Amino acid sequence: MTRLLQDANSDGEIIDWNGSNYGSLQIFGVFDGATVVVKGSLDDGDNFTIVKGGVFRDSLITSFLMAPGKVKAFITGAGASTSITCEISPG
Repeated sequence: MTRLLQDANSDGEIIDWNGSNYGSLQIFGVFDGATVVVKGSLDDGDNFTIVKGGVFRDSLITSFLMAPGKVKAFITGAGASTSITCEISPG
């Protein structure tokens, strides 16, 4: 498991996604009006595009499909109590 966000209210760091093409994503915490967008990059992290189904406004577990590359979680509209964790796992 790799954390894209840990009790966050702002964007996460760029993470290497070297797993299989399929992965699981769990997102949870206090959203307080925030939206989390998970984006992937197949180059060196210069160009990020939304992962299919990668827009979240509430806690969720889902799967995703992405070739190896870079992944980053972006937070917009965070309220004062926003505290979100986002984890990804291969397979």
